[in-house]
Amino acid sequence: MTAMKKLLILLGFLAWAAPAGAGDALEGAATAKRWCAECHDVTGRTTSDKVPGWREVASDPERTPERLRRFLLRPHGEMPPIPLTKRDIDNLLAYIATLRS
Repeated sequence: MTAMKKLLILLGFLAWAAPAGAGDALEGAATAKRWCAECHDVTGRTTSDKVPGWREVASDPERTPERLRRFLLRPHGEMPPIPLTKRDIDNLLAYIATLRS
């Protein structure tokens, strides 16, 4: 692994650390199970060929909390419109942060 790739991974993990305290991971897990589990593996145990599991999302340094926040705030792709509040998103981000490897 190159030094640049190691640096990018480290920066990605550091980006997760800042907002992790902003939300409640337990509430985020409940929200994930209610709204997201039909399509995504929200437990972090497995991944799907069609959609990423949340452990995969959490481990990707390019999927920073701010990018994920923007992604969840607007309609996108094949995802159904889900009425998430800012607090819901904070909680989801806190929960995803607990899944990083």
